[in-house]
Amino acid sequence: FARNIKKIPEGEFERVFINSRIHEIYQADDVDEALGCLEFKINRTLNVVAPIRRVTTRAHYAEWMTPELKLKVTRRNAMRKKAEDSKEKRDWLVFKNYQKILSKELRDARQQALKDALDVKDSKQRWKVVKQMTGITKQEDNKIEIEVDGTVCDDPRTVASTLNNYFKDKVVNLRKSLNCSVEESLDYTDEYLEGREVDGYEFHQVSRKYVKGVIRNLSNTNAKGRDGIPTLVIKKYANVLTGPITHIINMSIHFGKYPSNWKEGVITPLPKGGKRTDRKNWRPICIMSSMSKILESTLNNQISQYMEESGLYS
Repeated sequence: FARNIKKIPEGEFERVFINSRIHEIYQADDVDEALGCLEFKINRTLNVVAPIRRVTTRAHYAEWMTPELKLKVTRRNAMRKKAEDSKEKRDWLVFKNYQKILSKELRDARQQALKDALDVKDSKQRWKVVKQMTGITKQEDNKIEIEVDGTVCDDPRTVASTLNNYFKDKVVNLRKSLNCSVEESLDYTDEYLEGREVDGYEFHQVSRKYVKGVIRNLSNTNAKGRDGIPTLVIKKYANVLTGPITHIINMSIHFGKYPSNWKEGVITPLPKGGKRTDRKNWRPICIMSSMSKILESTLNNQISQYMEESGLYS
């Protein structure tokens, strides 16, 4: 399931979003309420201008198809449509002659790509390419099977719950061997700061211009966190989203509360190697909300600047 963000008509996202009663975001009394309202309105706008559709993809399909060849294919299809509409012999002749030339170019490009891929010294790599080109490679199975109570299980809910509990228990067990004493940390800090005069520090609210700069520096990724909003959308429509995001960031700083939704992420298990039915051979990758990274950067930049200017780093 995917959205075609690139084909949203120019100005359409802005028009729908602005007309979605965005004043409700600014009227919210709580930062969690304001963030929930913003996420709802962004997703609602995306559902209007770029609804989610099911698409079927093939990895690395037709890598030899260059932009020039794609243009020629489009031109050939237009010639065929013109011949079908006009039903004139002359148009059909033009189409067939062009198709004959293009078919040879496509065949040559495909063969040249195969030759380039096979031009390797490693025989294993060469055989791997042959299997990929001929389609005899084993299809990758995305289904995860985990051993639960001595039985291999592939039920998605059971697998997700089992891995989730394992990942959480692993963190708890790791913390048991760590000394996390707040008192000792404070004693060490007092010892380190002995003889120094350090002023108190508070985070300060930021402007829209600053937030827009942070958004511009976000990594270009289409990964989606819990809210389903990719970084691509935040960066592409920063002109209308910067205002509400700045308001939420300033609410968080003012009330000293980190938004609850930005503490949650989508955990994806990836195999580390070995027996895949053993939960120990999986590691978690957590994808956070794209907008949460804006608040993280804002707070990190402020406290890092203070530590640098105050000479508090060892």
